[in-house]
Amino acid sequence: FLDLWRSSYLENPGITEQEWYQKLEIENKQGAIGVAEAGNILRKLQFRSFDGGARVIAIWLPERMHPAAANKLLKILEEPSPGTYFLLVSHRPDQLLPTIRSRCMLVQVPSKERRPLPREAYLNLEKLLDLCFSGKPSGVLDWAEDMATLGRESQKAFMASALQILRQYYMVFLGLPSLAFLDAASLTTASRYASRMSETFFRRIYDRLNTATGQLERNVNGKALFCSLGFDFFLSLQR
Repeated sequence: FLDLWRSSYLENPGITEQEWYQKLEIENKQGAIGVAEAGNILRKLQFRSFDGGARVIAIWLPERMHPAAANKLLKILEEPSPGTYFLLVSHRPDQLLPTIRSRCMLVQVPSKERRPLPREAYLNLEKLLDLCFSGKPSGVLDWAEDMATLGRESQKAFMASALQILRQYYMVFLGLPSLAFLDAASLTTASRYASRMSETFFRRIYDRLNTATGQLERNVNGKALFCSLGFDFFLSLQR
């Protein structure tokens, strides 16, 4: 996929994981770096660099490495040959194996610009909230079935976006709207929802979304997961 990756990056330097999966047309599968890829890296390191200079191996989203692949690279990460450098570009370094993190120097790179969250994520979350506030459990079931039809990576993208959206609502709830970084129209919507939420709701649902994200990584049945998540929202907002 190297040629496709290069052209995609030149076209959009800020390409996201989800956009890359769309390029590969694997939205219904989970991205992963397998043992074969780790072996390919080790084979390439047996050769000299083209012009005799340093060799740089860039691994995008190393948190997607299968544990067996990560273990295969441990030794070379710990003791790379002279002039060999590894760049692990991660969005979630907390998901890396501890043995990998311990062999790396963390460099945090701030975002060049604040990218807006996908409008679809707002619509899906707002639909669930409206169903909860209007007391329609049957509608929550329909919502869960719709979410279950999405590809696995789209489901994970929703979880990540929902966490950020709820953070925006929480800032509004705390009376700190400037920290929500929303335009006037979006701030009005956020205020409408936040006014009907509680501190307990935010704590409970934030933990639940993080748990659900981990369950998606373990290929839990999507329909069962979103049904459970939807009713966690429903019950938390009825209290």
